[in-house]
Amino acid sequence: MWFLRAKKTPRSSVGARRSAVKLLLILTIRFMIKGFDGIVRATSRYCSTLEFLFMNDSQDAKLIRVAKRDVLTPDSEVREISDLATSNHPSGKSSLSFSTRNMLALILLLALVLRFWGIDWDQGGLFHPDERAFLSQVYDLQFPEGDEWSKVLDPDESTLNPGSFNWGSLPHYALKSVHYLVAPYKWMSVFDLRYAGRALSAISDTLTVLLIFLIGRMVFSSRVGLLAALLSAIAVQQIQLSHFFAVDTFMTTFIVATMFYSIRVAKDGRRSDSVLAAIMFGMAVATKFSVLPLGLALVFAHLIFATSRRGDRYDSFGVVPDDASKQRRIAYKNMLITAVVVLVVLIAVQPYMFIDFKTYVDNISTQGQMVRREVDFPFTRQYEDTPRYFYQAVQLGTWGLGPALGLTVLLGLIGSVIAGVLAQRKVDLVILAWVLPYLFITGWFDVKFMRYMMPITPFLILYGARFLWWVFEVIKSLQPSKRWLQLLPIGLILVLTVHYSFSFMSVYSGQHPLNEVSRWLRGNADAGSQVVQEHWEEGIPGVTGLRMHERAELYNDENSKKFDKLTTLLSESDYFVLLSNRLYATIPRLPERYPVTSVFYEKLFSGELGYEMAYSNGRHIGGLGVDYYEDPFARLDFGPPDQFDEPSDGLFTVDFGWADESFSVYEHPQTFIFANAGRLTAQQLSDEIGSTDMDGTQVQQSETGLLLSDRDALSQQSGGTWGSITFSRWLPDWVTPVVWYVAAQLFALIVLPIAFVVFRPWPDRGYLFAKTLGLVFVATVTWLLVSLNIVSFSFWAVLIGGLIVAAISLLTHRFLGHDFMSHIRSNIRRIVWMELLLLVAFVGFLLVRAANPDLWHPWKGGEKPMDFAYLNAVVKSSTVPPYDPWYAGGYLNYYYFGQFMVASLIRFTGIVPSVAYNLALPWLFALTAGGVFSIVYGLAELTLRAKRVPAWSRRSPIYAGLLGVLFVVVAGNIDGLIQVFQGAVRVFSQNEGFGQFDFWRSSRMMAPDSLGHEITEFPFFTFLFADLHAHLIAIPVAITALGATIAAFLRIGRNRPKFETMIGLVVIGVLVGSLRTINAWDFPTQLILTGTFLIGGQLLSSRRAFLERLMIGIASTALVVIVGYAVYLPFHTSFELFNNGVVKSQFTTELWRYILIHSIFIFLIISWIVFTWRERLYQAFTLLANPPMPGVGLAGWTWQVVMILLLAVVASLAVIGFAVIAFALMIGASIFAAGLVAHRSGISGSRYSLVAVVLAVMAMALTIGVDIFTVKDDIGRMNTVFKFYLQAWVLLGIASAYFLWVLADAGKLSLSGVRVGRGVWMGLLAILVIGVMLYPILGTRDRNSTRFQMSGLGLDGMAYMNTVTYQDDEVPLTLKYDLEAIEWMQENVEGSPVIIEGLTDLYRWGNRVSIYTGLPAVIGWDWHQRQQRVKYASSVSDRRDEIDRFYDTPLRASALEILNKYQVKYVYIGELERAKYGSAGIAKFKNMAADGLVQVYPATGSDKETPVAIYKYVPTAHVSSGTIN
Repeated sequence: MWFLRAKKTPRSSVGARRSAVKLLLILTIRFMIKGFDGIVRATSRYCSTLEFLFMNDSQDAKLIRVAKRDVLTPDSEVREISDLATSNHPSGKSSLSFSTRNMLALILLLALVLRFWGIDWDQGGLFHPDERAFLSQVYDLQFPEGDEWSKVLDPDESTLNPGSFNWGSLPHYALKSVHYLVAPYKWMSVFDLRYAGRALSAISDTLTVLLIFLIGRMVFSSRVGLLAALLSAIAVQQIQLSHFFAVDTFMTTFIVATMFYSIRVAKDGRRSDSVLAAIMFGMAVATKFSVLPLGLALVFAHLIFATSRRGDRYDSFGVVPDDASKQRRIAYKNMLITAVVVLVVLIAVQPYMFIDFKTYVDNISTQGQMVRREVDFPFTRQYEDTPRYFYQAVQLGTWGLGPALGLTVLLGLIGSVIAGVLAQRKVDLVILAWVLPYLFITGWFDVKFMRYMMPITPFLILYGARFLWWVFEVIKSLQPSKRWLQLLPIGLILVLTVHYSFSFMSVYSGQHPLNEVSRWLRGNADAGSQVVQEHWEEGIPGVTGLRMHERAELYNDENSKKFDKLTTLLSESDYFVLLSNRLYATIPRLPERYPVTSVFYEKLFSGELGYEMAYSNGRHIGGLGVDYYEDPFARLDFGPPDQFDEPSDGLFTVDFGWADESFSVYEHPQTFIFANAGRLTAQQLSDEIGSTDMDGTQVQQSETGLLLSDRDALSQQSGGTWGSITFSRWLPDWVTPVVWYVAAQLFALIVLPIAFVVFRPWPDRGYLFAKTLGLVFVATVTWLLVSLNIVSFSFWAVLIGGLIVAAISLLTHRFLGHDFMSHIRSNIRRIVWMELLLLVAFVGFLLVRAANPDLWHPWKGGEKPMDFAYLNAVVKSSTVPPYDPWYAGGYLNYYYFGQFMVASLIRFTGIVPSVAYNLALPWLFALTAGGVFSIVYGLAELTLRAKRVPAWSRRSPIYAGLLGVLFVVVAGNIDGLIQVFQGAVRVFSQNEGFGQFDFWRSSRMMAPDSLGHEITEFPFFTFLFADLHAHLIAIPVAITALGATIAAFLRIGRNRPKFETMIGLVVIGVLVGSLRTINAWDFPTQLILTGTFLIGGQLLSSRRAFLERLMIGIASTALVVIVGYAVYLPFHTSFELFNNGVVKSQFTTELWRYILIHSIFIFLIISWIVFTWRERLYQAFTLLANPPMPGVGLAGWTWQVVMILLLAVVASLAVIGFAVIAFALMIGASIFAAGLVAHRSGISGSRYSLVAVVLAVMAMALTIGVDIFTVKDDIGRMNTVFKFYLQAWVLLGIASAYFLWVLADAGKLSLSGVRVGRGVWMGLLAILVIGVMLYPILGTRDRNSTRFQMSGLGLDGMAYMNTVTYQDDEVPLTLKYDLEAIEWMQENVEGSPVIIEGLTDLYRWGNRVSIYTGLPAVIGWDWHQRQQRVKYASSVSDRRDEIDRFYDTPLRASALEILNKYQVKYVYIGELERAKYGSAGIAKFKNMAADGLVQVYPATGSDKETPVAIYKYVPTAHVSSGTIN
């Protein structure tokens, strides 16, 4: 290739450098196009050239030699280029030259000067709240004396306990030591301590500058180190934070020191470096707990040394086996020593972390809640609606470093990521192992203080310096004679950064702005004047003779009390003071929360409240004629006070816009003093700001959130007419299953080529998985088209979505060539019996539904009304998110994509939803059965192939697949057997009747009186109960995602096209991402499984180096996450989650109950473990059970030590009451060890057994997690147990079916030669199998009998209403009347207008109109609306009160007000409304024709006898239109 020829045969140094530039571009493009495997090839081919680009030097000959060097060149030459600029010695030793030492000394001196300059910036005011609190804690510490030593271990009494761990203890003790050292000369007050604290901070940051030089010199060159040190010395963020006694500078110093020694560990693996790195890391943790992710980089450094040869670059191929074993042993010992040293350091410098561990954990938890904004601290509200990652990058790049340096470090980081991936230099890998995870974690925080970027800023600067020297080399290669041009980028960045940094130093000159405010008030305010300032602000120092104690509590929630106090204060005060932009730059950005307070600030600044600006002051950044303006009003819709001028002393001003509050409010806030010139009364002020009409405690805001936009509301109300949707309503019920089945099969057909690619490692190539994949893909593409407003949701939208998927599938088919059709032709028989399986599952469960199709029953009918209401709303919606049928004007804040999948089939087939509901359930049941069959059948088939069993004898995998279907989808828990046994006891022992089998009881297997309210559903109960809930719809999708993930795992190590791998990952991303929108409870489990299989699969492969495998696995998982999030981004942008997070569980599961719930699975898993260790891994088991051979040393006892520790942990957990956790841990560890040892032993088929092992281990992990954590705001732990136990059942069922097949394949089910032990085992197995099969028989019978009345088979879920009379609070309701009215509305109501109907308690007959028509009601079931609108729950109660008032009031005006407010078009009055509400209130509707309320059902003059009346509301001209609140 031309670029390789250019690289190999350079004619001159200029040519070599030009080739290098071209090569860099090519490498970057290769990286972007080829993906992960392109990285590996590029690494092996171009690593030396990349080092040429990123390891800078000025000597041309050696650069060319390095560019030509092969990838396996000895490390001595690698070091050579790094040392060219670091030494004048021929040997290349790294001693500092005289000029380098002088330059470094000058840089460090400059750093000290900049950090000590203005150290008294507040003149003793302590205007930094964190610093003030920190100093107070230090001052209160005392060295124990006398009897106080006896209390030193008591955290409540000890004088050495800081009492708070928001900051670490090490800085406390460091400053206290200085305090005591100076005490003989002067006892410093808390104000004097600021000098010592700030001096320590300044010195610490100067040490950071030195460490950055040392790192830069060690891994790049002295010139890179010097430039990095200079840029770090003048970095504004470091200078600013050095002026505060806080933890940021100390933490950063220890972090950089840890990385310095970690880099040395990665290169040389010396124990001394490990110990020093551990000491630094321990001190970093003792400074602030948020550095814990740094431990990953420290471990990573040891792993790099353990798996690579020594030297600069990661290279595992050049390691001699003996050396590799030695390095691993050294690394593991060093890691153990590191862990011990870290623990010792923490005990020494932060002992109360252990002594007062509860407080430590509580403080960490509170801080975690703060950064996630789960706790609403006022000072974090400034970050609402700020973009993740981008906000931090802009703030650091603009204000923290200056734009020039900010852009440089960004380019340097990108370049270093490329270098780390392609060249795999150890320094890049170690540093990036800290920088990238920290960026990812911190960038995701909802709270984004700029100081959070401090721990990585020095490394970003280092990369920026490296980038600048790289630019220097590139220019030098292009223009070797123009020295000025080569130095121009470096010089330009330095000039701009130096100017900005020195300009920033002006904020430390003169009096602090708050002291200037104090001076102005003392000189201008009359004695006795009242001064008001905002709360959550600093105080004004040194003012006497004025009334200064009143605070305006403007952060408080909006209510009449708040504004009564505010207006009274303002009317009586002489001055109103703003000491920073903390409140006025935040509150107006939240108009939904602060509508009145936002108006207050706007009118304060405009002068409409009678207050005029009398004074303003602020230190501004500027120098040499240029000022940098921080605009405190940049994020507001209104401007500054009329008299305000931007502060400037220069020739021109550079406006950088908004500066983060944490950057601007401490040493240079913008202050204002407003004088009360207008003297408005409290009433006048109240009128001005709009608080006059408040008659309650809480302001009724104009919006409550989660509301449709005006455009979407109009679109939703005008669309969704039933007549255009249910175009197949004329079909008889018995035909609709055929139409549904054919349509669903059509969706599957069009994705078959895609499924063939994704699921190629499976024997059936994903034929059954395609059934679910087709539905997900067609629905997803349709949903995206609707989300992007390209089309409205309709039959045509689904058709277009299907055609797009078909086009993609056709292109895939073209790529596959003849493989796809060849597979189809050669597997016709397989396809036929798979289709037969699917059809049997569909028809079988269709009959179950036909036996009881009713969509409501008041006692054990479940939540079908809610599910059907949501499904109807999704079907009728024209756009997404769908409108909420139970909150008029709002959209559905729910995991609605599962309903959208079903709605897509309804739109496509035109089948009536009340019938389609009962068709969707059997289809989802069949999809689940098909997915489970494919996984278990496929694993069994592949296992036999691995054993080279002839194809003609591979019939048993079919039985394995059917067994999987039986265990996962059909079987119940053992409670069925228990109920039968209890019935038999009553019959034979107590002479009583057998009793009624209770299908419900089996789903409530925990203690009946448990406060956890646990639900123990299993899939058959879920389908039998037939609530079309999110967790039901998610089951087949989760199984399909699991199948695709396992296929990706099986593909690893095979020579498959990269296209196939990438398509597989993208499809996994879509499937896993869809789960987050179908049922978010499944998402974390599936994501963990995905990461486990992708990363674990790479690590188990031996085709690449360890680090490469790890990186590819992580990158693959990241791609899945990114695709899954990006595809469903429209959902995430509109969805609000209110109960995210977990809390420690207050409940535990009794072990015997857990075993009963999962009895057959546990029995089979233990059986497989015993079988595997005894018969397949006998030699390995013998080695573990016996002592090691003499002479092998301590290393030979590793497994025994691990086993003893595991048993100790299990025993300890069991003793302290965590028996289920102990049991699950033991089972999980045993099965994992068996699977891993089997795989390492090379047993045929062990790769496939490992899949089942992972599923079982994941189920055990879920079991453990449920007993440790509960999802926040759960009802006890109802949903936590319910959702995760259901997932565990599916995983255990698949794994157990495969394990039972393995045992059967080994002859363990054979009746020939049965001994006592195996006979007992077979007997127990038979009892368990029979026991779990009793439930689907008896439970189905009991469930289908739970209905109003028995009738023939049918599919219409509304048909029961024809004959049922329901007693509601002793009032008979004839449902037929409602059915007739509902059918009239379906036929005659155009679009989806708002209706109003009567309410009842949950699960009763209320809201039946919105349920069966899908039309949006003003309000529905209050509990579910409160769950989905937690932040706006009060509006739910308000709406319910208004509904009651609407029907009860005899006043037409009151009713009209509600009709207009919610834009109601139809009023429904049936037997329920007449029974619940007063007759006078109901009677008024007949007299409202003049108001626009006209009866439309029954029509005027109709002789139809019905108690139902429907009124249509058309506002008359004199009635003002309202808005929905």
